[in-house]
Amino acid sequence: MTLIIDEKLVECANIQKGDIVLEIGPGTGSLTNSLVEAGAHVIAVEKDPAMAELIMERFQDSGLVEVVNEDFMKWRIRSSIEYFRTHYSAKGIPFKQIKVVSNLPFNITTPVVKRILPMGDIFFLDGSFITG
Repeated sequence: MTLIIDEKLVECANIQKGDIVLEIGPGTGSLTNSLVEAGAHVIAVEKDPAMAELIMERFQDSGLVEVVNEDFMKWRIRSSIEYFRTHYSAKGIPFKQIKVVSNLPFNITTPVVKRILPMGDIFFLDGSFITG
């Protein structure tokens, strides 16, 4: 069932090969896997060190996943995105706005959305903020 939901999230966000996606709280990487299968470059922000390590190990050979071991609500978004802009540009990957696709727990969805909405210059917000 989770796989079907993850695939639907990727489909609803219209993820295309080469898209850059911010995934907040990847957990064990179920949604991350669907994003990678679609060819997206994933910036996975995970606050739990054990889960961050799991994601790093699980996707290290893909070359498509960057893990940030931080609490998203405390993460310095703008300076971090500038780092990733430089990082991806150096790899020859066009850096457009970032799509946000996440399977957030219900209790943190509102604070996360409130944090992202003012950053329309960074994030692609015309319906691509997809949560499960």
